[in-house]
Amino acid sequence: MHAKAGTETGVELVRQALRENERLGHLGDRYVRTFGNMSLSPDEKQRTMIDDACMRTNSVVALIEEATRRSAGPFAPRDATAEMFVNRTDEDVQQLRSLARLMCLHVNSALVRGDHDEVVRTLALSYRLAEQLAGEKFLLPQLVRIAILGVSNAYTHTVLPRLEMNEKRFKVLDDLLSSIERDLKLSPALINERAKVATLFDTPSHLKEDMNSAGNIPMPAFRTLRQSAQALLQQQWAALICSPIGLPVRRRAAARCLSAPDDVFALADSPPPWPDEDAKRFAAWKSALNLSQLLFVAPDYGSIKLAADAGLRIRRRLVLTRLALRLKWYAHVHGQLPERLEEICDAAMPEIPLRWFEGRPLKYSKVSRAFRIEEFQEHPGAESTRIAKGGS
Repeated sequence: MHAKAGTETGVELVRQALRENERLGHLGDRYVRTFGNMSLSPDEKQRTMIDDACMRTNSVVALIEEATRRSAGPFAPRDATAEMFVNRTDEDVQQLRSLARLMCLHVNSALVRGDHDEVVRTLALSYRLAEQLAGEKFLLPQLVRIAILGVSNAYTHTVLPRLEMNEKRFKVLDDLLSSIERDLKLSPALINERAKVATLFDTPSHLKEDMNSAGNIPMPAFRTLRQSAQALLQQQWAALICSPIGLPVRRRAAARCLSAPDDVFALADSPPPWPDEDAKRFAAWKSALNLSQLLFVAPDYGSIKLAADAGLRIRRRLVLTRLALRLKWYAHVHGQLPERLEEICDAAMPEIPLRWFEGRPLKYSKVSRAFRIEEFQEHPGAESTRIAKGGS
């Protein structure tokens, strides 16, 4: 994407926001490291940092707002001329996650000041920043998108107990949570990733760089070696694989990658549980798009399963936060929490969305104005949410 004369694209504006965030010393990251995600009752030291952020984050938030307004299409988190291959560093994820944390620190600042319209506006902007990546063709930007959604969703859940609700604020957040969960698709990126990774296997210089960057991954087969020895061994192995001697191995990996079927990728967007046959096919192909077939690492590393698991987690969290939001709105309208979770349904949400929870009912409980939502049958990996103070 190229900027027109006299204007700047959303891509460039986001880059400016990243540079400004760096100039400010990554305030959001510093706050999280010092105090945790968010303090709803800040002490003097926290309030000083929040007040400082209030003045200094306005420029970044304004850049992001203008970027989402001007973007004619999706943007990549790194330079469009740079190759984006699997298993590179997570620098892009960290940079944009840092930007999302700064925006959520701005949310904290607005909440402390009592500017609830600004709280919702900035939260919505953070979600929309993530959705600028919705049309990106490859897996890395989609994982960046999920990372930003995760930060935005966590802060939404955190501020809900203190957020003063009205119909406009409710509708903005409810519509966003609904549309993002509904429209999140990972299979198109996985299909495009297949061709890109196959090319990587046939490009020794780039493949060697990526294999060396994976040198700090724990290698169970050599766990008795020191990390430095493992890294050296990985570098020597990468040099061998990327030499003419390794050509047959690379070609086999490329052929396997290209053979991965579309319907396996589609499972990343299919609610669990999958039919047994589909689950077996997924297990057989889950490492087809990553370097594990050339590395001394567990086959789950960088696999299709990573994308599917990340997608499932964020979908569950979006649904749970939307339900918490609706319970908050119900209490605001009716003066009390509902007796049954189904009472928060309406035309915009005709039924409780359970498809990402394996069809299991959700357990809802309340005590006075506090409530809890969790999976009825807890199991490893179950997601749950709890609001300490619900209602108006």
